[in-house]
Amino acid sequence: MWSKMKKKSGMMMIEVMLALAVVVLVLTALTAAATVALRNSKYAQNVVLANHYTQQGLEITRQKRDEAVDWNSFIGSYVGYKRLDSDLNWSDCPNPPACPNYSASPNLGIFYRCLHITDTTDSVTVEIFVSWKESGKDHQARAATILSKWE
Repeated sequence: MWSKMKKKSGMMMIEVMLALAVVVLVLTALTAAATVALRNSKYAQNVVLANHYTQQGLEITRQKRDEAVDWNSFIGSYVGYKRLDSDLNWSDCPNPPACPNYSASPNLGIFYRCLHITDTTDSVTVEIFVSWKESGKDHQARAATILSKWE
């Protein structure tokens, strides 16, 4: 009789250990899934913000064109590689060829916004690059438009 109880007790111990192992595996899987979901959610949020910053850059450039005294003053002030910070201040890029890449300190929180404005005869091409680093990787949102001479 005593050996029967010992046998049952040993079986219960194995069952408890197996159940505990299953619970640990399930909790580990849930934690991993939650971590991936949070990382993806943060990335999606940053993509939305970066796209907002590109659109904002296009609109501000359009506004600068509209406010300029004439086409030549607009061209003289804004053609080239420029930075546009969170206070909407314009400045020259410190390293123009690398400007579209995440090569300088961020000027919008974790983001770095750069504009490349090129002149053609009666229009300018405006390219906006918003770069950021996340999870050790470089990311970039881009937008472009052509602004015509309005005179």
